[in-house]
Amino acid sequence: MNRIEQMYEALSGDSSITDLLADGKEGIRADLTSYSGRYPVLCYQVISDVPHLFGDDLELARRVTVQISVLTRNGSDSEIVLRVQKIMNSLGWTRESTNRIMDGRIRAAILRFIVAEVEYE
Repeated sequence: MNRIEQMYEALSGDSSITDLLADGKEGIRADLTSYSGRYPVLCYQVISDVPHLFGDDLELARRVTVQISVLTRNGSDSEIVLRVQKIMNSLGWTRESTNRIMDGRIRAAILRFIVAEVEYE
């Protein structure tokens, strides 16, 4: 199982997160481009996946950055954000940044996490 699948399984399997989302487990989405449902919703996407370390002309490690956005109508996202941070930390991800923005009536808490993966064989 790759890191993104592992992340999804951990987030969707945590009832303390899914109970807070309007559509439960279905409220965890890989993309929001076609979403017009209910809030709160959690969206994740890979922001970058770049080589991090080379040796003998081989990629030995890579750095992956993932963005998790929690979108709400009323701004009550703190419980979801805290739980997401705990889960991501337990999976070995490090929080790089947190931003909150408003887009009309929707408030987005945007969290970015990074992890380095070693590719030794």
